[in-house]
Amino acid sequence: MFLPWWGVVYSREKASKEAIEVYDQFIQPTMKIRFSKDIRWDPQSFLGRGKDAGFWDWSPKGIVLTPKGQNIFGDNGKEITGDLVVGKREISTIKSVQPVGDTREVVFLYTWTDFTDAAKLFSTPPVKEKEYDAVAVLSNKGNGWEVTTLTTPEYTRVLDILTAETKHP
Repeated sequence: MFLPWWGVVYSREKASKEAIEVYDQFIQPTMKIRFSKDIRWDPQSFLGRGKDAGFWDWSPKGIVLTPKGQNIFGDNGKEITGDLVVGKREISTIKSVQPVGDTREVVFLYTWTDFTDAAKLFSTPPVKEKEYDAVAVLSNKGNGWEVTTLTTPEYTRVLDILTAETKHP
């Protein structure tokens, strides 16, 4: 009696993990950044962190990209923009897989395995190898399961803070 149940659980966990591990926004999450070049300089905000990372400098005319920053960000004359990969993540533990109608809700833990310099812009960057909570909802697409929503509260929180910092006062 125990063995068939374990087989079903194992199969659900394995298929769910595989679906999440091919979802680009989980494996290599990106962030979009956009801010005015004439934003008020604040060395304690993302501006100071970006200067420390070598992305830009401040001038009386506003933010000026360094050569390193020019390789990563765009400058249209009024704004600095970027679509940046933050790093790499992997699943460390599947906590539960619950069927919900035609979908599955997967509660799991993940760790960051690598970071790009883009992570230096966060007020509190993620920590390598620390476990973070996440929830994915998967839908059966006939040939397998696919992620339809992904919730990563800690990562969302640092993105929200960065977004608030980039708003022009």
